[in-house]
Amino acid sequence: MEQKVLFAGSFDPITLGHVDLIKRAANVFDHVYVAIAHNSEKQSYFSLEEKLSLVKEALSSISGVEVIVSPQGLTVDLAKKLDCQVLLRGIRNPQDLEYEAGIEAINKELAPNIETVFLLPDPTYRYLSSSMVKAVFTAGGNIERLVPNNVYQALKSKQNQSN
Repeated sequence: MEQKVLFAGSFDPITLGHVDLIKRAANVFDHVYVAIAHNSEKQSYFSLEEKLSLVKEALSSISGVEVIVSPQGLTVDLAKKLDCQVLLRGIRNPQDLEYEAGIEAINKELAPNIETVFLLPDPTYRYLSSSMVKAVFTAGGNIERLVPNNVYQALKSKQNQSN
């Protein structure tokens, strides 16, 4: 049976930490779905269409990866629809673990046959987040080593348009 995993996130923007987790997941699973979710609690820097394009380009060299837009609803329901046996989550710190453990418990109630796998990021990306990237970029810091090149160029382009 083909092992499928679902990695969902807002990816606003996708970082090299995300890319690292997805590459590693592609080495373990036959098929990796990367679902771009719209989080109404977060102010998006990029539109859903822009994120889809940026994420697809950033991951284009990794075989076995499919980038999709997540429909409204629960991630665990999308996993069922895609016939994924596993949800992938990245854990950077104890706060992430506590938060994700709560979600995992609820998901287990809703879908007992779907497992959640937690991966620690490469130490280089342990404290990296999309929010941090946006904050550093907005403050004029160099984020070139934190995001894929296409994302860096898109951020610079957006910045130039607003100036």
